[in-house]
Amino acid sequence: MSQNIKLLFIFLLIGISNLYSFNERISARNVGMGRTFVASSRGLDALGLNPANLALHDRKNNITFHFTPVGFHAGSDFLDFTLYRRHFTGTDTGSGVNKKTIAKTLTPEDKSDILSAFPGGISTTQIGLDLAWFGIASQINEWGYGLTITEHINTAFDLTSGYMRLALNGLEEDGSNYDFNGTAVNASWLRMTNFSIAYKIPELIKNQPDISVGMGIKYVQGISYYGTKKFSGYIKDKVYKDPTDSKKIDSLKISAEIDFLQYQSLITDFNDINEILLKPPGSGFGFDFGISIAPNSKIRLGMSVINLGSVKWSKNTQVVSGKGKFNISDILTQATELREAFKGETKDTSSFTTQLPTQLHFGAEFNADAFTFLKNKFWGEDLTLAVDVHLGFNDEPGNTKQPRISFGMDYRPKYYLPIPIRLGMSFGGREGFGYAFGTGISMADWDLDFATETLVALFSPKATRELSFTLGYRVRL
Repeated sequence: MSQNIKLLFIFLLIGISNLYSFNERISARNVGMGRTFVASSRGLDALGLNPANLALHDRKNNITFHFTPVGFHAGSDFLDFTLYRRHFTGTDTGSGVNKKTIAKTLTPEDKSDILSAFPGGISTTQIGLDLAWFGIASQINEWGYGLTITEHINTAFDLTSGYMRLALNGLEEDGSNYDFNGTAVNASWLRMTNFSIAYKIPELIKNQPDISVGMGIKYVQGISYYGTKKFSGYIKDKVYKDPTDSKKIDSLKISAEIDFLQYQSLITDFNDINEILLKPPGSGFGFDFGISIAPNSKIRLGMSVINLGSVKWSKNTQVVSGKGKFNISDILTQATELREAFKGETKDTSSFTTQLPTQLHFGAEFNADAFTFLKNKFWGEDLTLAVDVHLGFNDEPGNTKQPRISFGMDYRPKYYLPIPIRLGMSFGGREGFGYAFGTGISMADWDLDFATETLVALFSPKATRELSFTLGYRVRL
């Protein structure tokens, strides 16, 4: 692959060290509820997710600000701490001053254990960082407004078990077939300036449902992008035994094929503030649409489609491609040819366009105190239950076509104990199953909130594959 992938990793790490899926990880309330937000979000929590909810009262405050809330997520569905310690840290020998660690020889059982960690034969590793420099939401009569400026850095690596099998077993004497189909590296750094507006439809007929509609427009600046458009390949070997002695190898034939195409548009100088802030490589527009309906006091339903749009990359654009089919008779002399084919060739290219991570969301919110059998059963001001279904339309960075369903709870004790408790569960998506937890301090005119989607890490750190946190502060007027 291209050497510029290293630059991509560098800008990701720089962003993470200096700053601490879209907008849903900026809100600690949403994250604490398992990223459940379609019907239950209000005010700033709804920006970029369901703009219709901007028209609903946010705890009866007219204006809310937040400053640099940040959400971070990193994880892999392949390697956890236990697997790493079991197979990759060596074996201790001796004791006391004579104790030392030597490399561990992996048994067939060890190799099988490692390879079984690839779900469906492909492992996904991802890193995501969302940060809002500034945000404001206001609700005036039937209208709601919101403005926010956010950074979104997302990357995902999809690797097949063929790479690990090749590393563990090499070219096997009985023949082998290492499949690399489905390999992908996708990453982007986007800045979005989002203005959203919502309207609560007045009651025109008796017993009309409470209906709000909203839309948002986003000006998108593309800072950097690296995307895999296609990738297929394999390495096979076939062993021919000596006809007079089956224990001897007469010859070894190796065949390989590679066909991939990747596009990139990267920042060339991280010290050039003009390039990062004013004239980045890409630009475009995105749109959000949402609706929120409460047929009665017990339930609210919501639907939204977000990030309809694209980014055109017109600076520092390159294409990385590799294609070839090889029959190798001498691995020593032909290794360079094979390596160069898998590395690919980088060429300058004209502008190209990528889609924003378009998503469709459905959700329902239940006010537990509105139900007769739950009314006055909880010592608190408010208990909200919610469920969402999330669907992605592409595999752009920060998105996935794998459906996700989430359940969330937000419990607020009475005013003299201003500590909300939020819990959530999520199934599907790139992350699979996970527990979420959130809490903080919720006062009349300000909130300080924290949440994590990796609650399991607190109870079983050796089995965790992910790290997640969201931290935010807001002021209410």
